[in-house]
Amino acid sequence: MNSNIKVSVIIPIYNTERYLRECLDSVAGQTLRDIEVICVNDGSTDSSGGICDEYAQRDSRFRVIHQQNRGQGYARNVGIDRAAGKYVIFLDSDDRWCPEALETLYAEAERNNTQVLCFGATKFEDGTEKIIRVYRYTGQIGLVRNGADSVKTSLDAVEFFSESCFRFYLLEYLRSSHLRFDEGSIHEDTRFTFLSCLLAERIECIDAQLYWYRERVGSTMVNRSAKESAHGICVGIDGLLDAYEERPLSDAGREQLERFVVWRINKLRKQYDRAAEERKESVSWIQRDSRRTLKRARKRLSLPWSARLATYSLYADRLVRRLKRKLKKLKGSQ
Repeated sequence: MNSNIKVSVIIPIYNTERYLRECLDSVAGQTLRDIEVICVNDGSTDSSGGICDEYAQRDSRFRVIHQQNRGQGYARNVGIDRAAGKYVIFLDSDDRWCPEALETLYAEAERNNTQVLCFGATKFEDGTEKIIRVYRYTGQIGLVRNGADSVKTSLDAVEFFSESCFRFYLLEYLRSSHLRFDEGSIHEDTRFTFLSCLLAERIECIDAQLYWYRERVGSTMVNRSAKESAHGICVGIDGLLDAYEERPLSDAGREQLERFVVWRINKLRKQYDRAAEERKESVSWIQRDSRRTLKRARKRLSLPWSARLATYSLYADRLVRRLKRKLKKLKGSQ
């Protein structure tokens, strides 16, 4: 760790030449100057790598790592390994920050000695700048709490946002907790984000929308199939179950982890339904891929009946829900 570097900014980059200058300009223009910027060029085939090199040549705070394409999770892990700042934060290469973002986050983290600082974001439509959604916390603003209590409040209020980019981390906390992103799948940050919050002894949420989150056609999340999404969800659930078995969690922590796994199982059901409605061959693949994960969840966790039913068969769960809807219609017509 370099005492002169207050914040390490980690940006995984893959074929985002259209947006990359806007992203990097928002970092270079931050009012907090004592930062390093780690650009991980993840095998881009467009001009993204050259753009990164250009910024590194004119601003010594920028460092570029060129590597073969390994995915966002791997790229972020490389960034964590190379980071030298006291704090670390992640930024996607098609998004941007408000100019005062890092100064605001650094000052608040220092003031309250937080390990994880959660903040809000504004999601906007590419091309039009139309605001689609505002991510914000309402139930625990300005309170420094332990992870289990904070996660419970967020889940109760449906305010747990799984994007790792919406948090400001103490680097030593991430390393001492051995927190890593999943590699080789999408939804790579869901498990990381949840565990980083749950395991924290000091976590705070602030009501500040500092991140501009672009929704665009062709992005990783928009362009993925139900099959790929379901697989990523299963990888994340397996990682959560590993934590349940291996981490020294409190009873309150275990309870919140179970709730979060149920939420992810519901997400898995939605991907199965999506594949089934499109009548794609991926339906049977999703069933096979999820079978071991769901069986493991059923054995280890205390699940409500609806989630437990899904762990036996996604198809059976879908069938039961269809029957319930038909019964409801029949009763309504009588």
